[in-house]
Amino acid sequence: MGVIQFDAHHDLRNLDDGGPTNGTPFRRSIENSVLKGEHIVQIGIRDFTNAKAYADYAVKQGVKVYTMQDVLQDRIESIIRESINYLKKTS
Repeated sequence: MGVIQFDAHHDLRNLDDGGPTNGTPFRRSIENSVLKGEHIVQIGIRDFTNAKAYADYAVKQGVKVYTMQDVLQDRIESIIRESINYLKKTS
């Protein structure tokens, strides 16, 4: 199984900072072994609205991230196609 997330935020907050919220679903999925990080593709992440710790966590867990800058530079169709092909290989 793979997930393509369209969002400005990683949604990788830890549970220690307020418990389960709309900012924690993917971290919870990784930590509960529901998903592996490499089975998540995030599209549209904005660097300035995310804490560095969560960007670092995404890298450490193997989450594939396309920033909003990537979306503005490339065609969204191309990014979606790349994401689907990536998930087919890793899932």
